Amino acid sequence: IDDNGKILVATTTTSEAHVNNDELIIGNSSDDANHGLTIVTPSSRYGTVAFSDGSGGNSQGLLEYNHSGDYFRIYTGGTGEKFRIDSSGRLIVGGGTHAGGSALVVKGGGVNTYSTVGLFGATATPSNNAIFAQIRFGSGGTKVGATINAKADADWGASNDYPTRLEFYTAPDSSGTVAERLRIDSDGNIGVNNTNPAAYGKFVVNGTANIISLNASSGAGSLSFFEGGQGRFYLKTLNGSKGLSFVDGDNSTERL
Repeated sequence: IDDNGKILVATTTTSEAHVNNDELIIGNSSDDANHGLTIVTPSSRYGTVAFSDGSGGNSQGLLEYNHSGDYFRIYTGGTGEKFRIDSSGRLIVGGGTHAGGSALVVKGGGVNTYSTVGLFGATATPSNNAIFAQIRFGSGGTKVGATINAKADADWGASNDYPTRLEFYTAPDSSGTVAERLRIDSDGNIGVNNTNPAAYGKFVVNGTANIISLNASSGAGSLSFFEGGQGRFYLKTLNGSKGLSFVDGDNSTERL
């Protein structure tokens, strides 16, 4: 214990610790050894590291390992558990337990009553075509088979001007490179194998041979045309027979 009341274990100097984190120092960098700190409790109890700001002797934050349940949890704000790693390695944001198969669980009830995950880029105003958020799906370490990109669909403004599109990519057979398959632009236009759906209207599909198939599991299949929520025209199959009927806006009068 030095003359400033600081506790040094397996070392004689505070020079290897930050000035804000040097009340207890264990080990040094020159003795070629591993160092650690162990909290031992009975198997039915838990060990904690507590953080307090002196408010009535209450802990504002806690790091706790519960031996009876074999889980680690974190408390913040003096208001209870916020994060848990259970005995299966499952991460539960929001605390508590979860019996499902997910490795990551995000619960509502803290900031929102519903569960939410936010992905925010570092740039406040991303430029046109810049990726500011991405989800990757892969296996075997670095092998990526699919991605979802959130991109600026034009330059973002400083306030209330955030044009965004979503792009969905998958890797084809015999390839390690993902290719764009679906795009939803900032105006809600959808392109399947098309990167400029706005040029064709609200929905466009690029492909060869059988491009779009409509299958009714029972009854007649139909393609409906509406204006302002009002049915105007229908193309229908013949419900068991080969052919196609052209039906008026009342959805019953056949015209051809």
